[in-house]
Amino acid sequence: MSRYRRGVEWQTDGLLGRQVVQSIPELTTHVGKESNKFEEVEAGIEHNPDEVWTAYADPGRDPWETLVLPVLKQLPIDRLVDATRG
Repeated sequence: MSRYRRGVEWQTDGLLGRQVVQSIPELTTHVGKESNKFEEVEAGIEHNPDEVWTAYADPGRDPWETLVLPVLKQLPIDRLVDATRG
């Protein structure tokens, strides 16, 4: 946790510098803040982020298809069957 708080103290104020974020494309979703609900958010009337944000997901980078299925395909079928029986 301390690496995220580097250079920030309780008395820190003003504009903080940009932080480098590392991710993989399959876990990245681009989000746009829609201005049509700006006044409602500012007034505290709208609390549901789904009503304010629009997610722009790339269907070719679905985490299920690109991360989970390749791992499942490597496992022996009998091991998968045993795991699903609980």
